[in-house]
Amino acid sequence: MVLNETLRRNLLQHARAYCRFDELQRDVPHNQIIKAAARRLSNVGQVDSDLAHRLRVLCRQLDGISDVRLSSELFRRVQLS
Repeated sequence: MVLNETLRRNLLQHARAYCRFDELQRDVPHNQIIKAAARRLSNVGQVDSDLAHRLRVLCRQLDGISDVRLSSELFRRVQLS
């Protein structure tokens, strides 16, 4: 809700409010890093088999997220956002 705009337009009298929101995007660097890390960890031999299975399930749940290679540049983009 944008309070200034709601008051300026006198919307509360009509039980209304002026709202602004960001559109939710799933395919963002944060999620790409999570998917890449989960994929990499699921293939490490020292990881418990149950955990490896859960990581593979997570990767399938992140199907709409781009596959990326973990890099310092990718982490830098996340830090700057």
